[in-house]
Amino acid sequence: MLAVGEGSETNVEFLLAKGVDPNRQTQTGETALMVAVRFANMAIVENLLKHGADPNLQNQKSETALMMAAGYGSTATVISLLKHGADPGLRDKKEQTAADHAKVEWRRDAMALLENLPAQE
Repeated sequence: MLAVGEGSETNVEFLLAKGVDPNRQTQTGETALMVAVRFANMAIVENLLKHGADPNLQNQKSETALMMAAGYGSTATVISLLKHGADPGLRDKKEQTAADHAKVEWRRDAMALLENLPAQE
């Protein structure tokens, strides 16, 4: 988690190659993917997803990496997470979806992207 927070792509790659679990959660439920999203580090986001990071894991607030990316307005990250199976229909403890997170923060690009997704069956 520290390597992700420091933005060290080399260290993250080394740890993942050694078998570190990309889905390990802190006491608050944060994952390395969530930290990478928070720091808007697409290279690390992509590397974690490539190594099996689950974009649908939720922290103690039931927030996902997709909700965080939407709230930060990172459309490239939103697109990447969706391509790797992020569920836009998940809700946090406030019953908000990723689209709601984008709305609250007035992230218009992310909001438009999430609102125009095909309906899930």
